[in-house]
Amino acid sequence: MKKSTKKIVSIIILIIITLILGAVSLFFIVVKFSAVETRFKCSGEISYKGKTYSTDVYIKVNEWRWWVGLWSDSDGDVALEIPNTIHERYNHVEEVGEVLHIYRGYPNLRGQFSKLSKTLAIDIPFFGFFDGTCKKAD
Repeated sequence: MKKSTKKIVSIIILIIITLILGAVSLFFIVVKFSAVETRFKCSGEISYKGKTYSTDVYIKVNEWRWWVGLWSDSDGDVALEIPNTIHERYNHVEEVGEVLHIYRGYPNLRGQFSKLSKTLAIDIPFFGFFDGTCKKAD
């Protein structure tokens, strides 16, 4: 190979390596920083078949960044837990102003969470309807 050809090949290889590293870095940024996670402890009451009882519900709210909207029609997801009782995942969230509408598969609306007043109202399958106020948890 001529010296000039080797130089061109080495420049092309350097460009390809730079593009690959850039793509990997961009992928890492998108995966690592695409959601804002907030955890809450919600105290309130569950109503089921005419009976009401007090309980604590824990939720983890993931709100997607704006760029996730380029490939997803959801604004986030919500994980819900009543300790030692039930774990639920609501995989579709729509942000309407300061309220998150929570779906268990669109268009099956299950409840809502107010980011302003930190209140949660949600229908939990086989447990009843929970209504309560939330505080950030660590």
